[in-house]
Amino acid sequence: MTVVLLWSSMTVTALAAPSKTYVLRDLEQNNREIEELAQELEEKYGITILYPTITWENSQQLATIVPETLRTLDEALSLVTSRLVRKVSSYYYDLNGRRLTFEYVNADMRGPYSDTNQQEVQVGGFHRNTSRVRLYIPALEEQGVATGDNPLTIIHEFAHAFHFMLTDRYGYTAMEKRWLELMEGDSFAPEHVNDRVFVTEYASTGYDEDFAETFAHAFICNRAGLGISHRLSRREGKSTVTTSLGKKVAYIERMLRVAMPDNLEMLDNFRMVYSTPVSASAAGLRLSGLHLLFINMPEPRTIPLTFLKSLYVNERNTVWFPSLGGWYCKDSFGNHLMLFPEGTYGNSGRDIMEYQAELDAKLAEDLACAERLKQERAQERAQRAAQLRQTLEAAQESTAQQEDGGTLLRVSQPAA
Repeated sequence: MTVVLLWSSMTVTALAAPSKTYVLRDLEQNNREIEELAQELEEKYGITILYPTITWENSQQLATIVPETLRTLDEALSLVTSRLVRKVSSYYYDLNGRRLTFEYVNADMRGPYSDTNQQEVQVGGFHRNTSRVRLYIPALEEQGVATGDNPLTIIHEFAHAFHFMLTDRYGYTAMEKRWLELMEGDSFAPEHVNDRVFVTEYASTGYDEDFAETFAHAFICNRAGLGISHRLSRREGKSTVTTSLGKKVAYIERMLRVAMPDNLEMLDNFRMVYSTPVSASAAGLRLSGLHLLFINMPEPRTIPLTFLKSLYVNERNTVWFPSLGGWYCKDSFGNHLMLFPEGTYGNSGRDIMEYQAELDAKLAEDLACAERLKQERAQERAQRAAQLRQTLEAAQESTAQQEDGGTLLRVSQPAA
C-alpha cells in the first residue's frame, strides 16, 4: 500500500502499523487516571474494560496502558454513539451473561522483527461466545510494528459484534446471500482488488471481514482527506451508477436504520461517508490518506519500529502534531519527516515547525466548523423530534373526538 501526501513532490511511503517504547514515570498516578477513565467509559457505553497490569508494592495491580489508550477508545466509540454500543452490549449480556468487553492484551507485535519472524501480526479480534473484543498492543518498553489501539481496529471489531447480532436475527446465510448479490459477480480473494468493490484489500478476504471493514471505514472516514464518497458511484455516459461498494454502504445504513431508527446522531455520523472530501489543504499542504485518522486525536503511545530501524529516527526528537495527526522530526541526515501512526512516512523537504501556528489555526477553524455543523444537526434532530411529537399528539387528539349525529364533539378531559 502506498499513501500519497502532497507538498510539492512529497510522497508518503507505507510501512507497518505503530509501536514505540513507552516509559511510565509515575505508575500509581497513571493507575488512578486509568481507573477513573475506565469507570467513566464503562458507565457511558455500558461496557466492560480490561487491561494488563503489573504487580506493585503490597501486591497492588497497576495498569500498564496509558490514558491516551482509553481516550482513543472513547473517540472511536463516540462515532457509532453510546446508544448503539449500549444496545449491542445489552444484546451480548442477554446472550452470554457478559456485557461487551474491550480487553487490551499484550502481545508480540514486532512482526518480521520478532524472534519468530511473524509474517502477519493480529491487531484485534472479536469472540462472540465471550462477548469480548480483544485489542492487541505491545507491552511497556517493548518495540513492535503494530498495535490494536487505533480507531479503525476498534470499530472494525465492534462491527463484528454488531454484525453477529444482526445475523442472529435475520439469518447468517440470508444476509451473506444479499451481500454477494450487491457484489454483482465479483468474488472474494480476487487477483486484483477493485476499490469500487472492496474498501480495503483485507475486506476482499471474506464476507465477515468485508462487512466489518466497510462498516468501520464508513464511520471513521468522516473528515476531509479520508473521504471514500468518490468510490461509491461512477459515471457511465451521462448517468451516475452506484458501485458495489456504494451498495454495501447503503445496505449497512439500512440495517442501522432498522436496528435504531430513532438514533439520529448515529445516522448523521454514518451519512458523512457520502460527502466527506477526498483531500484537505492546510499550510500549502494537500492531505489525503488514512494517516489523517489521528488528526485531533490523543498522541498514540507508539511510534512504528520500522521508522526507528529504517529511517535513522530518534524518537526522543519527535513532536506530535494534532493538526496533522502525526509526528514531525528530522532524521540523522537532516531530512524533514512526518511519521504517521498507521505506518506511513514522508519527507516534506521543509521544516514543518515553521508552519505549526498556521496548521493549529486551520485545525481550530475546522473544529469550530464541525461544532457548528454538529449544533445545526442537533437542532434539526430536535425539530424533527418536535414535529414527530406534534404528529403523535394530533393523532391522539383525533382519537379523542367522537362524531355524534353529524356533529364532531370534543370529549371533555377531566381537569388535572
